[in-house]
Amino acid sequence: MTCVEPGQAYRLVISGYVEYSPNSSDQPPASIDEVSVVSSATPSDPPLGGGVINVSTLPYTHPTTSTPTTCGSGNDLFGFNVKNRCGISGGAFDRGEDRVWTFVPTTSGCVRVQFTGDTSNGTGWREVILPVYEDNPLSCGRCIRNSVTQKVHTHIFPVQAGRKYYVVLESNWGEGTSGCDDFLGLTISAPDSALCALASLPLSAQGVREFTVYPNPASEVVRVQATGLESGRPVSLRVRDMLGRSLIEEQTFPSHEGKIDHTLGISQLPTGFYLIEVRQGSSYASQRLRIAP
Repeated sequence: MTCVEPGQAYRLVISGYVEYSPNSSDQPPASIDEVSVVSSATPSDPPLGGGVINVSTLPYTHPTTSTPTTCGSGNDLFGFNVKNRCGISGGAFDRGEDRVWTFVPTTSGCVRVQFTGDTSNGTGWREVILPVYEDNPLSCGRCIRNSVTQKVHTHIFPVQAGRKYYVVLESNWGEGTSGCDDFLGLTISAPDSALCALASLPLSAQGVREFTVYPNPASEVVRVQATGLESGRPVSLRVRDMLGRSLIEEQTFPSHEGKIDHTLGISQLPTGFYLIEVRQGSSYASQRLRIAP
């Protein structure tokens, strides 16, 4: 069985081979009696068990609490036959568990999916893959985006209303060895036609990359570093509480290479969890920060 796309042309090729023999009875038949192609509906999505979170509305920000989580189910949900659709091969990512989020947009447009790893030691996750599939990858879903071993994974891509999309976090480990380590953020934006101009650009031009906040946890100051920005344009840095209120706002300018390295004073903030945002035009990234006593 193979999965096909509507409106696409496909060619069926039948070939055969036998070793040379002077005996004519050893030769293959001169013709093929019958070839049939039978179509059927797309097979129903195989179950993903407890390794999936259904995102009910967009935009979506994964909670900073330990729940809900798709980790701990004891399953590496996707075999390499599925991962290979994203150009992933070998056995480097077969230890950690897969975590999956699904969403069905109600309108068409382009969305931004952004994942930020755990950077409490300033180096980020060591081995992370973040692929995005259109329809269930365990049946006929196809890989539409994929990124490997980055501190910040950003994917901007077009979506169709009513179609199901799968965001997969495939990790060997973060700063521990379980494959179930905490991460700082996962956001899925609402569909926006303005984002489609960015979706056509190379990944290197789609927004903030290598976004690092450290130390994390912190108590006095933090350094905010990022690349992938446009030189000469101001960058807004904001610290928000978990209710979304802006508590600190500063501005800086990237270097000619599109980098920022800015120090924020946070000693006036009480202990707890906050979000640090970097924004330059339509480029945006956020990361969770914990302020310790």
